[in-house]
Amino acid sequence: MDINKNHLPSQVKNAQLEFSQLQSHFSLFKLSNFLKKSGISKEKGIQPFELLLNFCGIIFKRSQSITQGVKLLSKSSQKSTHHEFLQNSKYNWNKLLLHVSKLYSNLFKHDEGGYTVLSIDDTARVKSGKNVEFISKFYDHSIRRFYMGYQVVLATLCNLRTCIPINFVIKTAPKLKKKTKKKAKKKSKQLSKNKAKKNNSSTQKYKRRPIRRQKSWIPKQFQSSRLSKIKIAIKLIKDALKHRIGFAFVLWDSWYNCSEAYEFIFKYLIPIKKIHLVSMIKLSKEKYKFLNKELNIKELYKLAGAWQMIDSNGVKYKSMVIEIISKYGKGRVVIGKVKLCFYRFPGQRKYKALISTNLDLSEEKILEIYTYRWTIEMVIKDLKSTFGFNLSKASKYQVHVADLAIRCILYMMVCAQKEREPHKSTYIILFEMSVDFENHCIEAVNKYFFMNTIDCFLAYAESIGITAIKELRAKCKTVVEGFFASEFYEDKIVHETEYYENQKGA
Repeated sequence: MDINKNHLPSQVKNAQLEFSQLQSHFSLFKLSNFLKKSGISKEKGIQPFELLLNFCGIIFKRSQSITQGVKLLSKSSQKSTHHEFLQNSKYNWNKLLLHVSKLYSNLFKHDEGGYTVLSIDDTARVKSGKNVEFISKFYDHSIRRFYMGYQVVLATLCNLRTCIPINFVIKTAPKLKKKTKKKAKKKSKQLSKNKAKKNNSSTQKYKRRPIRRQKSWIPKQFQSSRLSKIKIAIKLIKDALKHRIGFAFVLWDSWYNCSEAYEFIFKYLIPIKKIHLVSMIKLSKEKYKFLNKELNIKELYKLAGAWQMIDSNGVKYKSMVIEIISKYGKGRVVIGKVKLCFYRFPGQRKYKALISTNLDLSEEKILEIYTYRWTIEMVIKDLKSTFGFNLSKASKYQVHVADLAIRCILYMMVCAQKEREPHKSTYIILFEMSVDFENHCIEAVNKYFFMNTIDCFLAYAESIGITAIKELRAKCKTVVEGFFASEFYEDKIVHETEYYENQKGA
């Protein structure tokens, strides 16, 4: 899709921020407007738009911390401002990401006869350290090992050309249930009653501290992070529909299939939104209903009939319509009907099973739709290898949310450039953006130096009695020589930290 850059209104309020590709992308996605809608605004100091641009530069530099990044950008004096920008719990970064993704889906729609799919998957975010906020222990099924950190549940939108991240939840450990009160054990005779009272008062004080901290530091987004993965996935789908992001199918792997998810699909998505589910199913002992009998996958596989072949790729398939039974409640209630398809790929003995809530789809179409779930794996891989998914060394939970949201927005900018220039790879587009950013930094420094020099020169001319421009032009040569001889010399060059201290004192 071609977009004319000349007709895009500039969202950059500071003239120093206007430069090449990044400026066009920032104006394309209307980030200054969406920042205000998401509650990310500032009355005094550096504007959030400029800080967001600085963070893009930090990502380009692949800095492992904000301190290192602002040093590379020669903006050490703004370190505290950058930290406060990320740590502010009132900023709704997920809302900003949803606004930008909605605009992207409207600008770059699927081709005629195509469709848009929403995929959901989770990945590990490994962290270490005692001071990391809300750090939890999870089990990674891919490496079959426990790890400390967070679990990121990600939702992506694919228009069959590009795939973008639209929302996420950084999952933490669920809230522990309150233990039942038990009778206290008898204490030893040597312990006095006064010591026992002191111990009880100290434990009460220790318990109250995290409660006060939660009220002041936990944002609204953290409340959803304690939910199960199924409830988080349902929440991500509802948030996408709330922001009117259109899609025709929901794709996820077998880990998200359960009675709660099926009930949401059959009672809300299909009858109200006309959105269907295509998912892989586990080859387990879980039973389904077929011809009034409860059978597992292996038993259904034997009753599915003979294999047929897809001529285009040589994949064998067979299918049948089954009913999904709820695990909860009395009487084993039927939730809905799905089309169960078995596939055997060339050169493999084992088979795989997919289900589709749309019974009218052919077996070849169901397989084609599910193959687009692989795009979310590529997004996670790009975020980790190219966009520094695990590079943040912050210890605050809110900083991780803001950091990942900014990286996802930058990823969308790269995807937008891919839509314009599909022949270029992600690495080439990122390289061009980083070169433009470095060139912009040099131009901005030169402009800043020139403006300050002109200001000092005009002040010097005014101090020697020149008030008219014609008089300054007539005596320009002598005034310039006097300025450089008396005002502009090395003794007056002040270090950056000393300059800002003088400014604060003034």
